[in-house]
Amino acid sequence: MDEARWIFQEILKLPPTDWPHICIMTRTNPQNKQIWNGVRSHNETLPPDRRLPFTMIDQFQLFKRQESKDVIAFLRLLIHKNDTISLTRILKRFSSRIGSRTIMAIESPSYHQLGIRLTDFIDPSAHTFHDPFGLLLHALEQERIVVFDVESTGTDIIHDEIIQIAAIRLNTQGRTAEKFTAYVRPSRSVGTSFYVHHISDEQLARDGKDPRIILPALLDFIKDGVIVGHNVTYDLSILHSELRRLHIPAPAGLPYYDTLDLFRRFYPNLPNHTLSFLSTYFALDDKPSHDAFDDILATAALLRYAIRQHIRPQTGQRCAAMAIYLPLFRPVSQEMQQLYRQSYVKRPYEMISAVMNDCRIKEYYEKHADRTDGENHIDRIENIRRLYRVAQETDSPDKDPRDCLNEFIQMTALSNSELDSLLEKKPQIPIITIHQAKGLEFTYVFLAGLQEGTFPLSRSQSGRELEEEKRLFYVAVTRAKKRLYLSWHRQDGSHRRQP
Repeated sequence: MDEARWIFQEILKLPPTDWPHICIMTRTNPQNKQIWNGVRSHNETLPPDRRLPFTMIDQFQLFKRQESKDVIAFLRLLIHKNDTISLTRILKRFSSRIGSRTIMAIESPSYHQLGIRLTDFIDPSAHTFHDPFGLLLHALEQERIVVFDVESTGTDIIHDEIIQIAAIRLNTQGRTAEKFTAYVRPSRSVGTSFYVHHISDEQLARDGKDPRIILPALLDFIKDGVIVGHNVTYDLSILHSELRRLHIPAPAGLPYYDTLDLFRRFYPNLPNHTLSFLSTYFALDDKPSHDAFDDILATAALLRYAIRQHIRPQTGQRCAAMAIYLPLFRPVSQEMQQLYRQSYVKRPYEMISAVMNDCRIKEYYEKHADRTDGENHIDRIENIRRLYRVAQETDSPDKDPRDCLNEFIQMTALSNSELDSLLEKKPQIPIITIHQAKGLEFTYVFLAGLQEGTFPLSRSQSGRELEEEKRLFYVAVTRAKKRLYLSWHRQDGSHRRQP
C-alpha cells in the first residue's frame, strides 16, 4: 500500500496532459491487484473531477469468465434485439420453462423457412399480434410505415454527425405517400466519408440546415410510425445519439424492421445482403446510390417484395407455428422489455446490477454452488461485482446511457491485441502485466514490485528461468520512452522482502 501511495503521488506531480501516456506495470496479476487496490483507495479521496483515470487491463480476462458472459448476454440483447446466441445462452441457463428441445424446434428448418427466429418469441409485438411481422402489416394498413436513412461524417455512432436525412411515409400499397429530405450542417468536416456519399463540406455549408431545426422536424414526421431501413439499427443509433448530444428529447425505442434482417431470414444462402446486391439480384426498379433518398426508395422496393413474396402468404402458417411456444416466452419477454426501458435512463453499471438482482443470476449460482466446473459461487458473484466496478470506472456520465452501454459491450469483446487502440480512443492509465505490455510504448512507465520472489519470481533463482526473468525485465524497461520509475516494497504482510 505504501508503494501504491508513492506511485500515486508521483503521478500527481506530472501534468494532467501527460496522464494518458502513463503506464503502471508489474510481473504478475496478484501484484496488479495490490497496486490497483492501493491507487484506487487514494483516488477515491479526490473529488470526482480530479480523479486519475486508472484501469486494470486484467479486466479483459474477467470478460471471458462464464458469469461475466452471462451478464453480458443480457446487455448485448438490449442493444442487438436479434442476437440469437445471447438469447440461447440466457434461456439455457436462466429459464426453467424453456429447454433445449424447444430451442431446437424453433431453430429447425421448418421454422426458418417461415422467417421465424428465436428472438421473435421475446418481441412484445409478436405477443400482441401472434406474428413477428404482425406489427409491420398492421402499420402498413394504417399508413404508418416510415422508411428512413441517413448519411453521416463517419460510422462512429457516438461521435459522428448526420449530414443528410431522407424519409418517406408509405401508403397501403407500400408506395410513397409523403416525403422528408434535408441536408444537415455538421460541426465537423465530412473528411474521407465524402468518397462514400459524395456530399462535400462546401455543399453542406451552402444547403445544410441547423440540426436543432431539422431533427425535431424529422421526429414530427416519424411520429407514431414504424421505422423500416436497411441496416437501420445504425441509422437509429446515430440519430438517438445526436439528439441526446443536442439536448433534444429523444424517443426511447422506436419500433423498427430491418430489410437487411428480413432478407437474411428468407434468403440466408445469398453471397451477401447489401442493398445494392439485393436490388440487382431481384431486378428491382429502384437502385441505391449512397444518396439517402435513392437508398430509401430501394429499401421500400425490397420491403414490398418481401411482403408480397413471403410475409403475407405465410401469415397463417407463422401464427400457427408461433402459437405453440409463444406462451412459454411471455415471462422472458416481459423481463427483457423492462430491462430495455431501463437501458435508456440507467447507466451501464446500474444495468449490471439490475441483471444480477432481477434476472435470477445470483439465485442460479447459489443453487448450482460448486457444480459449475468447481468454481465457488461466492467467487462468481464477486466477479460480477468486479464487472459492475469496471463498468462504473469506464463510464462517461456526460454521455447517453445507451451510447455508454454500446461502448461497454464493444470493450468486453476486445482482444488483447486491440488494447492499444482502446487506450488511444479513451485515454486511461493502465495497470498491466509485462506480458500484456508487449508491443506497447508509453512516455512514463512505473515498474512496480521489484522485490526478490516477485520479480524475479521465487522459482527462478538460476538457469533458464532466471534468463527468462531477465528477458522480461528488458521488455519492461524498454516500454518507457521518456522516464522509467522502478519501485519495490520491504514488507508484504509478515514477509520481509529484499530488492
